[in-house]
Amino acid sequence: MVTIKYLAAFAALAPVVLTHPMADAATIVPRLNSATIFARKGTSGACKTRPSPSFLADVAAFSNLEKTHDNSTKFNIMTADEVKNKILNKGSVSVLSTAIDAVGNIVSREIEERSTETEEEEPSRIEARASAVTINTYFHNVYKDATLDGGYIPKARLASQINVMNQIYAKYGFQFKLVNYYYIKNANWAVDENGGEYQMKQALRKGDYRSLNIYFIYDISGNLGYCYYPQSGASPGSEVFIYDGCTILYNTVPGGSYVDYNQGKTAVHEVGHWFGLLHTFEGESCSGSGDQISDTPQQSSPTSGCPASRNSCPNQAGNDPINNYMDYSSDSCYTQFSAGQNQRMVNMYNTYRR
Repeated sequence: MVTIKYLAAFAALAPVVLTHPMADAATIVPRLNSATIFARKGTSGACKTRPSPSFLADVAAFSNLEKTHDNSTKFNIMTADEVKNKILNKGSVSVLSTAIDAVGNIVSREIEERSTETEEEEPSRIEARASAVTINTYFHNVYKDATLDGGYIPKARLASQINVMNQIYAKYGFQFKLVNYYYIKNANWAVDENGGEYQMKQALRKGDYRSLNIYFIYDISGNLGYCYYPQSGASPGSEVFIYDGCTILYNTVPGGSYVDYNQGKTAVHEVGHWFGLLHTFEGESCSGSGDQISDTPQQSSPTSGCPASRNSCPNQAGNDPINNYMDYSSDSCYTQFSAGQNQRMVNMYNTYRR
């Protein structure tokens, strides 16, 4: 029923076909070097997104804010003031204090409400809290020429892509409303390494900072995609605001030609970064904080393909989360986000984008 619903909604939209001139190399703006430095999926499922130190510091603060499990069902949480001091030290409290208070109050209430609940009930609790979140979404297909080999994506495949995103994220409390989709013929912008990203997004970006823009392009230098993490300071017209969104290799949509990565789940992975999630193998080490999610096992390297099982950190608890959308597994292997990742997405969205 979800598929029918969104295909019908998609059919009602009128595509916008644009042709932009080649970018002037002299006016190209360097890629943003910020807390949202891009995340990518590329060769063997790799992803170009990499967090900056400042974003990792924010993630650590969120990790401390969120509930942590002990051997029973008890939870610990920092006070709102402690979170402010942790995330916003050195005088920047005004930027996020209201949002952090709101998140802290939500989590505190949940701790009280769940005092008699079991851990298995956690996903439904998270879904109930986030169920009303609908993300206005804009697709931009930037191609070299209007052929399947030139980066062009047929309407039916774009419809399938939004359906995949909605079917997967529904259980985690998020839905994507495709406001419109655009076809742009521009051979320069269609190749990421040409350096036209900023000009492309400055010309094409739609909506506010809560809106998701996805740019499907012809080539990303051997990668499958990248996306920008959420952060403060995203005022309209700022570099943070303009760069925001995900860039996806065009043939990873459902029915595309990229073998093992053509079920539309590259977009699911990249949107996970847009919500603030790190890779499950962040840091690529069997020690340290990893992705700073309590219920994803330590992982020292990305998964390739879809093995029956894998354990890159045999001295740590649990096998590698090969079915997790934030690993580099093939599309057929992807089946889930963890409850902790769901909590992180909700908290990051409420803090930075809502």
